[in-house]
Amino acid sequence: FGMIANLELQEIALYSMMKKIDKFLGIGSDMFFSVPLDMTAIEKRAYYHVVNGHWLRQNRVYMVEAPIADALAMGIRMEKNEGSMVVNIGAQSTQFSILTDGNIIMSRKVPIGGRQMNEAICAEIRTGKRLKIAMGRLNDQRKDARKVVGIDSISGLPREEIISGYVVNAGIMDCVNAIAAEMKIFLERIPPQI
Repeated sequence: FGMIANLELQEIALYSMMKKIDKFLGIGSDMFFSVPLDMTAIEKRAYYHVVNGHWLRQNRVYMVEAPIADALAMGIRMEKNEGSMVVNIGAQSTQFSILTDGNIIMSRKVPIGGRQMNEAICAEIRTGKRLKIAMGRLNDQRKDARKVVGIDSISGLPREEIISGYVVNAGIMDCVNAIAAEMKIFLERIPPQI
């Protein structure tokens, strides 16, 4: 759920990824981490430990708040920005943030994300992620269909079924509507000068 649970294992994973990029990278490097806004001091210390542990040494660690990292990744100019809204739909949650002049004015996280969309599709058909990615286009109502193979929840026997894009969109729609409602409430709270 986005937390560092095993520091040594995380350090080895980071070291292995960095060695694939550059075998000299990792000693005396600048490390930037995208971190959540509600991070505790213990979680911050975990990031420092991962980057300056046994495998990696003497690195400078910079923690960038996730909404700012998202805005930079999308190409939003941070200086002289009168106001931008960043919505990040993640696996477990969706975060809304208002940025102006390089600062986060307000932010809110709601517990609706890709995982809940998968579960909503599963409630419709009992399979999820591949269908969501392949067919979940809310603005495009093409008549796509996919063959789904799975276990029939009533008989317990293997079964094949053709599933249309309408079924997938129906499963996603509740989650998307909930995100849109939260976004509307969030927009109403923005200070008028922004």
